[in-house]
Amino acid sequence: MNRLATKFCCPLLVALFAVAPTYAADEGASSSTSVGMPATIEELVLPGPALEVKPLEDRDAPFVLRLIESYPHGSSRRYTFEYYALEPGDYNLTDYLRPAEAAEATELPEVLVSVQPLLPPGQMQPNALQSSKLPRVGGYWVWVTLGTILWLVAGYAILFLGRKKSAESTAAEEARPKTLADRLRPTVEAAVAGELSQPELAELERVLFAFWRHRLGLDEAPAAEAMREVLAHPEGGQLLRQLEAWLHHPDAGSDVDVAALLAPYRDLPADAMAEPSQEAVGA
Repeated sequence: MNRLATKFCCPLLVALFAVAPTYAADEGASSSTSVGMPATIEELVLPGPALEVKPLEDRDAPFVLRLIESYPHGSSRRYTFEYYALEPGDYNLTDYLRPAEAAEATELPEVLVSVQPLLPPGQMQPNALQSSKLPRVGGYWVWVTLGTILWLVAGYAILFLGRKKSAESTAAEEARPKTLADRLRPTVEAAVAGELSQPELAELERVLFAFWRHRLGLDEAPAAEAMREVLAHPEGGQLLRQLEAWLHHPDAGSDVDVAALLAPYRDLPADAMAEPSQEAVGA
């Protein structure tokens, strides 16, 4: 009885094992993300010999695919990929693969991924960056202590530095117009400290890209070309390049010169990003 069961079950198990990889490959792996945001596809089974990503011949290509890891899975192989795109649309991952080590090519199933646009339909510019409220600090005794310290400091200034000089200094400070650098500084400092989430970093990147794209006269250029021009610009690309580093390499070091990043924005008004289409922006 045991021999009979073994005789019939073993071929059946072998057949099922051979069919399983093909089914997983035909099933594909659907995935979606938004423009500029990396995404990962894990445990994707593809038939045939080992595959590798085709070399990137066009540096302006809107889609980039990276092979993270690969290992055997029966007669097929199992892969983990990472990808991102600079233009919305549907992309077939297998169009960007080829056999490794000059192996014979095998027909691969479609593995479609969807990349969604950043802005809603009909919206030409991203929403303006909104300043967040500062958290409430301390309680009653903290405020009492701070008030006492401030009162003593104010008394010292009045008695020894002169009432007139103090008043003039305060008036001059209040009269100084706020700049775009002043507005961006809290957000950039929060990014340096690792306190911004990936969506907040991506939102800041979108706003800055739209601002510099308009400022450099690239509104009619394709998104990939405009991004390349902005990143290469000595002023517009500095902060954007750092934002890309934070987005795609979150574990990068935080040794960043905030003053240098904000230097291109020191002479711009604080509301320069609110209406990037106006001449006051400097387009």
